[in-house]
Amino acid sequence: MIHGSSSSITYRHVVSALCGIQGRTIWSLLLVMVLCSLVTEAVISKINYKKADVGKEKIAKEKTSSTKEFNANPNDSTTDELNKNFKSDTTKLDEETSSLDPSTQKTTTPSMEKSSTLKSSYNKVPEILPCTCGIFLSSQFTKGSTEPPRGECVISNALERTFPCNGVGQKQCQTKCLEQIVQHLPNSANILCAALDHDIHKERAYLFIKNCEDKWINTHLAAGREYCCKNREPCSCK
Repeated sequence: MIHGSSSSITYRHVVSALCGIQGRTIWSLLLVMVLCSLVTEAVISKINYKKADVGKEKIAKEKTSSTKEFNANPNDSTTDELNKNFKSDTTKLDEETSSLDPSTQKTTTPSMEKSSTLKSSYNKVPEILPCTCGIFLSSQFTKGSTEPPRGECVISNALERTFPCNGVGQKQCQTKCLEQIVQHLPNSANILCAALDHDIHKERAYLFIKNCEDKWINTHLAAGREYCCKNREPCSCK
């Protein structure tokens, strides 16, 4: 009994010892497996990092080589094609410009000159003439006609006054001219004959005026007598 108990105790001890050894072995194996997996991941990540560096270096080398090739060969096929297209377009533009009809070029210039002339004429302020009195002979115009008198007036006098450029202004200018004529009416024959460079016979003197415009206006007013002159002197009209 004693031997049996001792042997049974020994057996239990052996079993427990074996179990302890087996447990430690399992834990050791697990620890080794974990360490191996960690080492494996580290090795793989290092390999991938090296591959990435190699790829970057390769790309950088390719860029450098392409840049060197472009700088070394600036006249490649693409650049030559662009230059050819540019030259052809420039040549076409020159041909179109030279093929323009010269008659159209000539016709545009006068139109531009006309437009500039019209603009300048619009910008010009019309010159307003002062009231001017003029004496014309009856042989210098046709009665009842609107045509201007022929030749130069025998006597003219520009007053230093301007009147409105309308019918009222014309009447005012006419009145001022009559005031001037009335003053010299007694000596009108001598004044008229002295102003002439030729002889006249039975001519009447008519009053014309200018108001604002350089245009003679017939007042249809005349002296109540006929004039005859010879050698710039009054003479008898018999």
